[in-house]
Amino acid sequence: MSKPVQKTHSGQKRIPVTEPLLKTWGLWAVLVAVIAGIYVALDATFITLGIENRLTRSLGCTVNEWITCEPVYASESAYMFGIPVAAWGAAFYFSILILTVIALINKKEKGASAVMVGIVLSILAVLFSMFKATQLIQMGIACPLCIGMYVINGAILVFLILSLVRTVGLGAYFSGFLGALRNNTSGFTYQPAIITPLVLTLFVYGFSFLYFSNYQRKQEQATAADTESETAVLRSVQQHFKQGPLEVAFGPNTLVKGNKEAKVSIIEFADFQCPACKVARDRIESIVNEFGKYVSFRFQNYPLDNSINPNLQSQIHSFAGPAAKAFFCAANVGKGWEMHKALFDNQEVLGESVLAREVQNLGLDTGRFNACMTDPATTRLVQEDIERGKTAGVNSTPSVYINGRLVDQWGNLDVLRRIVREELSRAGVKK
Repeated sequence: MSKPVQKTHSGQKRIPVTEPLLKTWGLWAVLVAVIAGIYVALDATFITLGIENRLTRSLGCTVNEWITCEPVYASESAYMFGIPVAAWGAAFYFSILILTVIALINKKEKGASAVMVGIVLSILAVLFSMFKATQLIQMGIACPLCIGMYVINGAILVFLILSLVRTVGLGAYFSGFLGALRNNTSGFTYQPAIITPLVLTLFVYGFSFLYFSNYQRKQEQATAADTESETAVLRSVQQHFKQGPLEVAFGPNTLVKGNKEAKVSIIEFADFQCPACKVARDRIESIVNEFGKYVSFRFQNYPLDNSINPNLQSQIHSFAGPAAKAFFCAANVGKGWEMHKALFDNQEVLGESVLAREVQNLGLDTGRFNACMTDPATTRLVQEDIERGKTAGVNSTPSVYINGRLVDQWGNLDVLRRIVREELSRAGVKK
């Protein structure tokens, strides 16, 4: 029986291939890289959503100030078209997974066409990875999960290319493939079949967008409900007390609210330009007002400003350093807490002119205040706070400690109340 033939637009014949067009080992290597990519991308996705949907610290990918994922996944650049960039990465890996399975099942026309679609997707993924890598460089941060995905994207592209059985260079192969798509290249070995791979790829991306959009919406609703529930509060408090207490030091100039001899000590390391720190200010103020003489609250500076904080490589809040010094200068004349309030209240517009206005509003001597701001001794006071924070393990703001234990759910007033009451109970103090 003669073999069936396919004709080009010019009437030339192309005989269907009988030999495999793909190398099995290359496809299995792609499969291994894809599985690793799915794991990393989903991990990064849920870290991003966790940061977005709750007032808490993200966990699991921070080694120190430079090797960390948190600033990356907390930034606006962590989202694209309303869902995490990492979720788009997961969609890419699932697409490549499907295309690779097609190629393993059919190593001829259909499989080779699926691999070619995968190569195009992988080239786009590598280019996007290069763009995201420049953002990491600008931030001065090494994000382990991000870098892991960049490496995996490159590996997938390399293994897909190596899986092709070629007798010509890659450029010539691509040119022949594109010509065959237009049905006007007689020298190419097979007729491409890209409709199914393209449809499946579009389906995966569309499904991923709908799934993660819906997941994020449900997560936001669940988080809002869960933070109000008694069960969630109890669970958070139990988790909190699994930690051992640390020795969190404070300086002789550290201001205190409440009873400095109280059995419950709250110490916060914060940045006056950090939005979350402003939220923490309100939560802690509520606790201090509620518990009064039973608690003490000490505020220490941890400005995310690399002009004064040696632990930072990149600049995050450029006026946080001057604001921290202003707090100390006002404290020198008995107006520390007033300045603390003014700085947070004007957080969105903090700058030299706003600071000058608040100095006047608080009735401070401008000359004396300005001299204090330029005094190296003031800078040393801020840096001593920073060093105490580093010793306590601070790597993000706000960091709130109650009797030496780091509070994860500092944004939840019910959790804070339960922790304070439990500390009082353990100290034998009745309120």
